[in-house]
Amino acid sequence: MIIEYALCKEDYVEYFAYMYWDCKKKKKQRQKNISMQLLYVFIFCAVLYFTGSFGFNVKYIILSFLLMFCISLLTLISGRSDLVRQATAIADDPENASIFEKILLTITDNDFQIKNKLIETKYTWIAFVNKIETKNYYYLFQNSIQAIIIPKRVFNNPEDKHLFEKILIRNLSLDAEVKESIH
Repeated sequence: MIIEYALCKEDYVEYFAYMYWDCKKKKKQRQKNISMQLLYVFIFCAVLYFTGSFGFNVKYIILSFLLMFCISLLTLISGRSDLVRQATAIADDPENASIFEKILLTITDNDFQIKNKLIETKYTWIAFVNKIETKNYYYLFQNSIQAIIIPKRVFNNPEDKHLFEKILIRNLSLDAEVKESIH
């Protein structure tokens, strides 16, 4: 099977956002951070209340709690958009233009080859430690942070996509196949 495509800026931004925000590992970490922030808000308000800083006026304690809660919430909400801005800056940097070169993937039961005007790389299937499928992409990971990004849009028809999936199932180790999928 031969696939030719070039990543676009949106492909890279989605990969970056997935790696640093959307993946299960990061979601667990985010939930822990949210819990810790809320705990800090609660502790701060309790300290204010029990030290008499507001003269035991409950209205001020509630107002402080709500204000700090909103600030924490806004910080968390802006996290993904901050990452998207960071990824966009990386994609816009002319020194990173090679990310968007047209590539030719040659996929067989023996190996996985990538070729463009700058590189020619051949992988055996055991080189991939993880495969993640999202709604729009396949990510084939060589390690915990580096992946080959294959947009699903590159498949001209459902038969090509099905053939690709069959090759992956036949050749990826079971460990790489079952770690995480998001649909």
